[in-house]
Amino acid sequence: MKKSLSLLAVFLFATALVSSAQTEAVKKAVKATAEKTKDAVDATAKTTKKVAKDTASVTEKSAKVTADKTKDVADATAKTSTKVAKDTAKATEKGAKVTVDSTKGAVTGAAAGAKTAVKGDVPDAERCIAKTADGDRCKRKAADGSKYCWQHDPNRKASKKS
Repeated sequence: MKKSLSLLAVFLFATALVSSAQTEAVKKAVKATAEKTKDAVDATAKTTKKVAKDTASVTEKSAKVTADKTKDVADATAKTSTKVAKDTAKATEKGAKVTVDSTKGAVTGAAAGAKTAVKGDVPDAERCIAKTADGDRCKRKAADGSKYCWQHDPNRKASKKS
Protein backbone atom coordinates (compact mmCIF):
# COMPACT_ATOMS: atom_id res chain seq x y z
CA MET A 1 0.00 0.00 0.00
CA LYS A 2 2.91 2.30 0.59
CA LYS A 3 3.88 1.81 -3.03
CA SER A 4 0.35 2.68 -4.12
CA LEU A 5 0.41 5.79 -2.03
CA SER A 6 3.80 6.76 -3.39
CA LEU A 7 2.61 6.22 -6.95
CA LEU A 8 -0.51 8.16 -6.23
CA ALA A 9 1.54 11.00 -4.73
CA VAL A 10 3.83 11.06 -7.79
CA PHE A 11 0.82 11.03 -10.08
CA LEU A 12 -0.82 13.92 -8.20
CA PHE A 13 2.44 15.85 -8.15
CA ALA A 14 2.93 15.34 -11.90
CA THR A 15 -0.68 16.38 -12.61
CA ALA A 16 -0.21 19.50 -10.51
CA LEU A 17 2.96 20.38 -12.45
CA VAL A 18 1.21 19.92 -15.82
CA SER A 19 -1.80 21.96 -14.66
CA SER A 20 0.50 24.65 -13.34
CA ALA A 21 2.43 24.76 -16.63
CA GLN A 22 -0.79 24.91 -18.65
CA THR A 23 -2.13 27.65 -16.41
CA GLU A 24 1.06 29.67 -16.93
CA ALA A 25 0.82 29.17 -20.69
CA VAL A 26 -2.77 30.35 -20.69
CA LYS A 27 -1.84 33.35 -18.54
CA LYS A 28 0.97 34.28 -20.96
CA ALA A 29 -1.36 33.93 -23.96
CA VAL A 30 -4.01 36.11 -22.29
CA LYS A 31 -1.38 38.72 -21.38
CA ALA A 32 0.00 38.77 -24.95
CA THR A 33 -3.52 39.10 -26.38
CA ALA A 34 -4.29 41.94 -23.95
CA GLU A 35 -1.10 43.76 -24.99
CA LYS A 36 -1.88 43.34 -28.71
CA THR A 37 -5.43 44.58 -28.12
CA LYS A 38 -4.14 47.63 -26.24
CA ASP A 39 -1.65 48.36 -29.06
CA ALA A 40 -4.44 48.07 -31.65
CA VAL A 41 -6.70 50.39 -29.64
CA ASP A 42 -3.86 52.91 -29.26
CA ALA A 43 -3.09 52.77 -33.00
CA THR A 44 -6.79 53.24 -33.83
CA ALA A 45 -7.02 56.23 -31.48
CA LYS A 46 -3.89 57.77 -33.01
CA THR A 47 -5.23 57.27 -36.56
CA THR A 48 -8.62 58.70 -35.56
CA LYS A 49 -6.95 61.82 -34.14
CA LYS A 50 -4.89 62.26 -37.34
CA VAL A 51 -7.96 61.84 -39.57
CA ALA A 52 -9.89 64.35 -37.45
CA LYS A 53 -7.00 66.83 -37.66
CA ASP A 54 -6.66 66.34 -41.45
CA THR A 55 -10.42 66.72 -41.91
CA ALA A 56 -10.42 69.94 -39.90
CA SER A 57 -7.52 71.26 -41.98
CA VAL A 58 -9.23 70.43 -45.28
CA THR A 59 -12.51 71.94 -44.05
CA GLU A 60 -10.69 75.12 -43.02
CA LYS A 61 -8.92 75.38 -46.40
CA SER A 62 -12.19 74.73 -48.23
CA ALA A 63 -13.95 77.43 -46.22
CA LYS A 64 -11.18 79.90 -47.03
CA VAL A 65 -11.31 79.13 -50.76
CA THR A 66 -15.10 79.45 -50.73
CA ALA A 67 -14.88 82.77 -48.90
CA ASP A 68 -12.25 84.04 -51.36
CA LYS A 69 -14.31 83.00 -54.40
CA THR A 70 -17.47 84.50 -52.89
CA LYS A 71 -15.61 87.77 -52.33
CA ASP A 72 -14.33 87.72 -55.93
CA VAL A 73 -17.87 87.20 -57.26
CA ALA A 74 -19.25 89.93 -54.99
CA ASP A 75 -16.51 92.34 -56.11
CA ALA A 76 -17.14 91.57 -59.79
CA THR A 77 -20.89 91.98 -59.31
CA ALA A 78 -20.43 95.31 -57.52
CA LYS A 79 -18.06 96.54 -60.24
CA THR A 80 -20.49 95.53 -63.01
CA SER A 81 -23.47 97.04 -61.17
CA THR A 82 -21.60 100.31 -60.72
CA LYS A 83 -20.67 100.43 -64.41
CA VAL A 84 -24.23 99.66 -65.51
CA ALA A 85 -25.61 102.29 -63.13
CA LYS A 86 -23.17 104.95 -64.42
CA ASP A 87 -23.85 104.07 -68.06
CA THR A 88 -27.62 104.06 -67.48
CA ALA A 89 -27.51 107.41 -65.68
CA LYS A 90 -25.40 108.93 -68.46
CA ALA A 91 -27.81 107.66 -71.12
CA THR A 92 -30.99 108.67 -69.36
CA GLU A 93 -29.62 112.20 -68.84
CA LYS A 94 -29.55 112.45 -72.62
CA GLY A 95 -33.06 110.99 -72.87
CA ALA A 96 -31.85 107.93 -74.77
CA LYS A 97 -33.41 104.50 -74.87
CA VAL A 98 -31.46 102.14 -72.57
CA THR A 99 -31.34 98.35 -72.63
CA VAL A 100 -29.48 96.40 -69.94
CA ASP A 101 -28.34 92.84 -70.58
CA SER A 102 -28.07 91.49 -67.02
CA THR A 103 -26.37 88.27 -68.13
CA LYS A 104 -23.39 90.19 -69.52
CA GLY A 105 -23.60 93.37 -67.48
CA ALA A 106 -23.76 95.29 -70.75
CA VAL A 107 -25.70 98.43 -71.53
CA THR A 108 -26.74 99.09 -75.10
CA GLY A 109 -28.22 102.14 -76.72
CA ALA A 110 -26.85 105.57 -75.90
CA ALA A 111 -25.38 104.25 -72.66
CA ALA A 112 -22.93 102.17 -74.65
CA GLY A 113 -21.26 105.39 -75.80
CA ALA A 114 -23.39 106.65 -78.70
CA LYS A 115 -24.91 110.15 -78.44
CA THR A 116 -28.29 108.92 -79.65
CA ALA A 117 -30.01 105.59 -80.00
CA VAL A 118 -27.86 103.04 -81.82
CA LYS A 119 -28.29 103.13 -85.59
CA GLY A 120 -30.36 100.21 -86.74
CA ASP A 121 -32.33 99.73 -83.51
CA VAL A 122 -35.18 97.47 -84.60
CA PRO A 123 -38.13 96.52 -82.39
CA ASP A 124 -37.93 92.90 -81.23
CA ALA A 125 -41.06 91.93 -83.14
CA GLU A 126 -39.39 92.98 -86.42
CA ARG A 127 -35.89 91.60 -85.74
CA CYS A 128 -34.29 88.60 -87.43
CA ILE A 129 -34.57 85.51 -85.17
CA ALA A 130 -31.13 84.09 -86.08
CA LYS A 131 -28.21 83.95 -83.65
CA THR A 132 -24.90 85.56 -84.54
CA ALA A 133 -21.55 83.80 -84.25
CA ASP A 134 -21.10 85.12 -80.71
CA GLY A 135 -24.51 83.76 -79.67
CA ASP A 136 -26.44 87.06 -79.58
CA ARG A 137 -29.65 87.58 -81.50
CA CYS A 138 -29.17 89.28 -84.87
CA LYS A 139 -29.97 93.02 -84.78
CA ARG A 140 -31.08 93.36 -88.41
CA LYS A 141 -34.65 93.80 -89.52
CA ALA A 142 -36.28 90.63 -90.86
CA ALA A 143 -37.20 90.66 -94.56
CA ASP A 144 -40.86 91.20 -95.39
CA GLY A 145 -42.76 87.92 -94.99
CA SER A 146 -39.77 86.20 -93.32
CA LYS A 147 -38.43 85.69 -89.82
CA TYR A 148 -34.85 86.22 -91.08
CA CYS A 149 -32.82 89.09 -92.48
CA TRP A 150 -31.17 88.76 -95.90
CA GLN A 151 -27.94 87.51 -94.27
CA HIS A 152 -29.52 84.63 -92.29
CA ASP A 153 -32.31 83.63 -94.69
CA PRO A 154 -32.09 79.81 -95.04
CA ASN A 155 -33.62 79.98 -98.56
CA ARG A 156 -30.82 82.31 -99.66
CA LYS A 157 -28.19 79.91 -98.35
CA ALA A 158 -29.86 76.94 -100.07
CA SER A 159 -30.05 78.72 -103.42
CA LYS A 160 -26.43 79.86 -103.09
CA LYS A 161 -25.26 76.22 -102.77
CA SER A 162 -27.12 75.13 -105.93
